[in-house]
Amino acid sequence: MVRTLFHHWLRGLPIVVFAACTSVAAYAADPPAAKPAEPPISHRVLPEGKLPDDARLGPLRNIDSYFPLSPPASREEWERRAERVRRQVLVATGLWPMPTKTPANAVVHGRVDRDGYTVDKVYFESFPGHFVSGSLYRPKGHSGQKLPGILSPYGHWEKGRFSEASVKEFRKQIVEGAERFEDSGRYPLQARCVQLARMGCIVFQYDMEGMADSQQIPVGVAHYLKKRRPEMDTPELWGLFSVQAELHLQNIMGIQTYNSIRALDWLLTLPDVDPERIAVTGESGGGTQTYMLAAIDPRVKVAVPAVMVSTAMQGGCTCENCCYLRVGTGNIELAALIAPRPLCCLAADDWTHEIMTKGLPELEKVYGLYGAEKDVTAKALLQFPHNYNYVSREVMYQWINKYFKLGLEEPVIEEDFKPLTVAEMTVWDKEHPRPPGGPQHERALLQWMTDDSAKQMAALTPHGIDEAAKKQAAEWRRLVGGAIDVMVGRELPPSGAVSFDTVRSAERDGYMEFAGMIRYVEKREELPTLILAPINNRTNHVAIWLDADGRRGFIRPQARQRRG
Repeated sequence: MVRTLFHHWLRGLPIVVFAACTSVAAYAADPPAAKPAEPPISHRVLPEGKLPDDARLGPLRNIDSYFPLSPPASREEWERRAERVRRQVLVATGLWPMPTKTPANAVVHGRVDRDGYTVDKVYFESFPGHFVSGSLYRPKGHSGQKLPGILSPYGHWEKGRFSEASVKEFRKQIVEGAERFEDSGRYPLQARCVQLARMGCIVFQYDMEGMADSQQIPVGVAHYLKKRRPEMDTPELWGLFSVQAELHLQNIMGIQTYNSIRALDWLLTLPDVDPERIAVTGESGGGTQTYMLAAIDPRVKVAVPAVMVSTAMQGGCTCENCCYLRVGTGNIELAALIAPRPLCCLAADDWTHEIMTKGLPELEKVYGLYGAEKDVTAKALLQFPHNYNYVSREVMYQWINKYFKLGLEEPVIEEDFKPLTVAEMTVWDKEHPRPPGGPQHERALLQWMTDDSAKQMAALTPHGIDEAAKKQAAEWRRLVGGAIDVMVGRELPPSGAVSFDTVRSAERDGYMEFAGMIRYVEKREELPTLILAPINNRTNHVAIWLDADGRRGFIRPQARQRRG
């Protein structure tokens, strides 16, 4: 009955709504002398000491929280959700809008000839003056054919692409059955590229920021920065992890993800690469790049992330995290964005160990919406710790063989190879000098990103009312509105989803007071609210009072004096 009365009073009346919100009002510095105190009136909605039953008041989430996926009931519902999450990824990584793609100016040199394959040194510009470096593996004997192209990012190996395990480490791997040969145990990053090339694939293994040949942003900044840098936290010409960089959504994860996009751009310029057979596979941090790239770029047709996709730890490095990225989502859902393209998730005795029961069933349900349940799988090799060893790589080889229709007899067995030396891999030499890096380069890179974004947005600002201006305005609304939606963290709720439940009501001097809760049940959110509606003077005006002290900001004596 009280709720019915409230809605009756609500129709056609000017209302004032008071809620516990951030202050946007200032009080008079010198209010007039206080009048005699009125009898105290309680404006509380909840009993003293009781908090709203609101999910936002719960413990703060971190990378080690639980990130399950609740699959939607229909394909239509999933595709709406997928668009929202994909946009969230792009906004969070600073790729909304996508930076202007400038010439790559790729250089390929220093070919090394091996048994059944060749390896070239490659570097190109992802941003102007900022370089991506790596090794390009090509199979021999396939002249004139279109071949699968595979990107191979990697995780946090101490020396990146140049990594070499110690004698003790690789012998232990062999004894435990994790590796088959000494050289693959010593150089596992090379091993997978060699085998894929021998299978008839063109493979580009590229450096993560701060690793191997990629030194323009040092590893200590890109991955292991632990202290703030006041000299880089400035209003102009700032560096990464500064206030301005975060406000502009400029982060290492975004730079690294954009490097992956540009690596794919460059790979697809090779005349013998088949654009319909593109895969990405990497482990740990490279696993993050694998599902990130496949989630946002439909050109990727097959993805095999190793030891990264799970409901548990979401990525332990700054290159795997950024503001807004996992608000309301997690790695299982990010991987689900790949659907219905083939996806194989590899797991080990680490944070991914529960993938078969927490993750894979939900992924299968999403793929099932497309009738593609058989195109997603996971393999948990719990006898091994965090790895991308021979046993794990074998699973990947069979997956690639199957979906790229290579026609190889299974099981595909990895063979021994002659590893490359660092001198044979490094892209920099006297004829190809290392580009400058350090703080000056870091500032210049972020300044270019800032200027490019400003130019793009300025170009979309409509002038006039013709059809071209209307299209500009529509695109401006799509970009700006889409970003605000992500940054606020909420779409407008559907009609009827938000309700006001009256706790009590009272007639005051010329107005009705309703105390209650504004509730959004689906999100488990509720806000104590006070609504004042005049008894007479029916208009359609509504005023919303925002104050750091909530309702108290309106009912305190100073506020009363100001409005009196």
